[in-house]
Amino acid sequence: MMEAQKSPYPPLAINIIAGIMATKDAYSLNYLKGTELVNLFQSLGFPDDYTFVEGRGIQTLDFGEGLSRLAYTQKRLAMINESLQMPIAIQKFIERVKEPKEASNSIQEVLSRYNIPLFTQKNSITEKNEDANNSDNAESEGKVQEKLLLEKEQLKNEQRRQKMEQSILGEIPTDRPVVFISYSWDSKEHQKWVAKLAEGLTKAGIYVLLDQYLEDGTLLPQFMDLGIDRADKVLVIGTDEYLVKSYDQGTGVAFEDCIIRSQIFQHLGSKKFIPCLRKGEFKTAFPIIIRNNKGHNFVEDKNFEDELETLCREIWQKPKTHRPTLGNIPDYAK
Repeated sequence: MMEAQKSPYPPLAINIIAGIMATKDAYSLNYLKGTELVNLFQSLGFPDDYTFVEGRGIQTLDFGEGLSRLAYTQKRLAMINESLQMPIAIQKFIERVKEPKEASNSIQEVLSRYNIPLFTQKNSITEKNEDANNSDNAESEGKVQEKLLLEKEQLKNEQRRQKMEQSILGEIPTDRPVVFISYSWDSKEHQKWVAKLAEGLTKAGIYVLLDQYLEDGTLLPQFMDLGIDRADKVLVIGTDEYLVKSYDQGTGVAFEDCIIRSQIFQHLGSKKFIPCLRKGEFKTAFPIIIRNNKGHNFVEDKNFEDELETLCREIWQKPKTHRPTLGNIPDYAK
């Protein structure tokens, strides 16, 4: 059973523990790859990601990308330490490695230098319970404590994410559909057209997440990640330039494309992503993963209002064309 953390651990202890978690010894049974470390901290509420594109690797919203495994682990543990969640982070690490006893002993040795308890003596995960008569009660108590710690952790993570979301996205009304617009900055004219589309959606009572509405100093990667996740629908404005930029590692379009792909793979069959063609053709203006989705054609300006109304109706789930009521089986088919 883990001891609740009552105060932050010393920074030096955090750095040493980070070195254990992100060991450089690739032959160690407890070696975690970059993807595995990201998964560990994702389970603790951090919206990090990993890409196999050379030079990028670990991706974070607050520290950028391309961090080494050790630097990434040090930064994340420092934040976890401030929220007094280190025992939970350590427990999750131990559960993921192939030699949990070795990992537990190494970390316990570090903490003992600073007189920091991690596990109660009787319920240490590295020792067998010496009191056989009380083993069932001890195990039950341990599970209750672990559940309470997990619930507390989940609540803190959710509160942290909500605070970040409100800071970046603003106050989002709960009774309106939310739309995120993904587009490329092809030209000033194109940006104005996107703003016109956003204005039309807003007039139809739809809350729009658009980078043009952001305050100076807002972290764009956070806006993209939180916005796409929070939105009910994501409108992808297709142009030939958009497709080119979706494969350019250093662009916002490529970052959004990465998030979109991740969400599509996690929610197969999702109708969240709607292609809206502005220039070119669907096959040359969108990444292959969404180009075959049913979408809208805004190429002809004369059709803008009609297409906008159709789009708004779809977002409100009030389409112009409804499926007719299914009739009875005719006599000739009985």
